[in-house]
Amino acid sequence: MPLPNKRRRRIHDIRWPALVKPITHDCAIKSFTMAIPKDFIKYLPAHDEAVVVVDEADDEFHMVYNARHHFLRKEWRGFAVHHGLDDGDCLVFQLTDMTRFKVYIITASSSYENDKTSDDDDKR
Repeated sequence: MPLPNKRRRRIHDIRWPALVKPITHDCAIKSFTMAIPKDFIKYLPAHDEAVVVVDEADDEFHMVYNARHHFLRKEWRGFAVHHGLDDGDCLVFQLTDMTRFKVYIITASSSYENDKTSDDDDKR
C-alpha cells in the first residue's frame, strides 16, 4: 500500500515501539475488542490498565487494555465506527508511553486510489 510522503515520514520516524494491525471484517464491523499481537505485549502493562488511543486528528479514545487476554476494549467499537474502518484497512499503533497510543489509519480504498495510473483514467 503506497503511503503519502508526509505520513510515510511520520511512520518511518517512529522511535517508540509500534505495531501494524490489519483489520478484518469482524474487527471492523462486529467486534467490541481488538486483539494485540502477542509479540507486542512485552511493551504493555502486566495488568489491566486504562489506555488512550489518539488518532491523526488528535481525537482521544479511552479504552481498557485487558492484560490477561491481550486486547483493547471499552471504546474499540466506537473508534472503529467513528473512523469507518472496513475489511482490509490497516492501523499503525505507535506506543508513545506505557498507556498511550498514536494511531495512523491506512484505508484499503485509499491504497487503490494511490495505485491508479494514468492508463486507468484512459479506460473510462
